[in-house]
Amino acid sequence: QKGAVACDFALHAWAMASAELVALIASLATDERSQIQRRLHDERKIVDTAPREAVDQVLAATALETNKVGYLALLAARSELTDEAGCETLFAKFAGVAVALDPADLQTAPARLAQLSRNVSALAGKVGPAAAMRLVVPMRICLEKVSTSNGHLSSILVDYLAVCLMAKAYEAAVPWTRRTIAEIHSEGTTLEVTDVQLIYYYRGLVCLGLKRFDDAFAMFNLALVVPVDLNEVTVAVFKKYEITSLLCRGYLQSLPRYSSVALRRIQQYTQPYNDIVAAYTSKENEPVQSLQKAIEKHRAEFVKDENLGLVQQLVDSLRQRMVTQLSAVYDRTSLQLVAEQVALSTPREAEALVLRMIAAGDIVARIDHSLGCISFDEAVSRDARADPEESMRKCFDSLSTVCRLKDELATNHWLIQRNIRDQELAGSHFLYKERVGDDD
Repeated sequence: QKGAVACDFALHAWAMASAELVALIASLATDERSQIQRRLHDERKIVDTAPREAVDQVLAATALETNKVGYLALLAARSELTDEAGCETLFAKFAGVAVALDPADLQTAPARLAQLSRNVSALAGKVGPAAAMRLVVPMRICLEKVSTSNGHLSSILVDYLAVCLMAKAYEAAVPWTRRTIAEIHSEGTTLEVTDVQLIYYYRGLVCLGLKRFDDAFAMFNLALVVPVDLNEVTVAVFKKYEITSLLCRGYLQSLPRYSSVALRRIQQYTQPYNDIVAAYTSKENEPVQSLQKAIEKHRAEFVKDENLGLVQQLVDSLRQRMVTQLSAVYDRTSLQLVAEQVALSTPREAEALVLRMIAAGDIVARIDHSLGCISFDEAVSRDARADPEESMRKCFDSLSTVCRLKDELATNHWLIQRNIRDQELAGSHFLYKERVGDDD
């Protein structure tokens, strides 16, 4: 009898929830666009607390073509209740929403879109790379529709970069790593400070996947100066920052003075990476062997952090820096000496290393196989080899951005009022000092 009463109560609750959902979703189809966002916020509990059966029933009865925002709200609520078994259906509906909804519809309900995007991204992480690949195109469509400018960031960019990384679709994320973020609009988005940090972190990971170490280092640097408390993401960023700093600079570059005070104690959480930095920059006679020992000592930690492959690239990087140092000392030397200096087994391995450096433009040299030696010529700097037109284009883009920001700051109402108030306070303080001086 108690079971029957409980069943009747559940059915009654399901019917009540379905009726409330039907009324809410139907009103969204007829309300003015300015009222939709308020209703979604005020009546969020109706959707979020409804049973799964009620959401499924109303979702099946709602047409995407006639009630786009209502369908989006229902699908976002359904995504909270979806597990790996139902992810295929959810992904297909998400793709339909991405194609069908207009930019104005997506911007009307940014919280619901962010909720749906975050949930499908999390599901893809549980299912695997193939599921993430299915989300790359629909999520990019959503991202392009909600982005009104280069500075209009949203939490969807975090999810898009995440699925690109899971699917190893680095090229798909390249356009979003090359945009210069000069401004961030918080209006009409669900963007938080931690999302900004994740955006820079994921952009850095994309650059690492493409072997663009200089760009990755710049992204990790920006992620570290985002004003957030010390957290797991910050520690993960700093670990990769240490490695990429060695790859790009040959030493651990100090963080900017304006970085968070919390970063002063971050190295106590990255001791294995600190040992790698010490071995890489040591002045011992056998630095390569010292670095290899440090890597083997902390191998388990690097595997856990998924940084082993990146750390192992430091060995080849250190050997290349040692060859560059040899080119600054010798005009000609034997391949046998090069092999001994950089801890390689044979002159043939040393020759292969030198050839890779010549192909990359790191050194200018000629190899004489008859004598088994290498002749170094004066190297041409990377800046000199860079395309001058591309460099000028970047300079003009930066100049136009600075000029635009200067004009916006000069006409910003809040800043003008603050300057007037500061001047009035300064004048009052000056008059007070004059009066005090006269009294004395």
